[in-house]
Amino acid sequence: MSLTLSPSSVAEDGSPNLVFTFRRSGDTRSTLNNVRFSVSGSATFNSDYIQSGAASFSGGSGTINFGANQGTKTVTLNPTSDTRVESNETIRIALQSSSGYNLGGTTSATGTIRNDDSNSANSLVALINPEIGVSI
Repeated sequence: MSLTLSPSSVAEDGSPNLVFTFRRSGDTRSTLNNVRFSVSGSATFNSDYIQSGAASFSGGSGTINFGANQGTKTVTLNPTSDTRVESNETIRIALQSSSGYNLGGTTSATGTIRNDDSNSANSLVALINPEIGVSI
């Protein structure tokens, strides 16, 4: 079982999303349920991002299930749009070992949600002198 991420960095108000791809190798003819992973980082689930694709997901851990003949499974993290100026935030997913599968290759990946909001206090404001119609 291994894990990859693409892209590794996304804007909080845009697309694409962070897509974590879980890969299993060997005999994939049978189902494989409850592949466990941990979730950590500075981003907060349901506040900074939402997820799709996991069988269960709590913000601190999750599971995925593989169907028969399924070699890959994805968990997509979609950043939540906001207008707060904040630091970039991270999300790390790490595979957890289990008796039902072996870990190999890359077993963790960290994605970054880049802040794309600006502080309006720093915005340039044009002032116009009404008597002469010139910007000052």
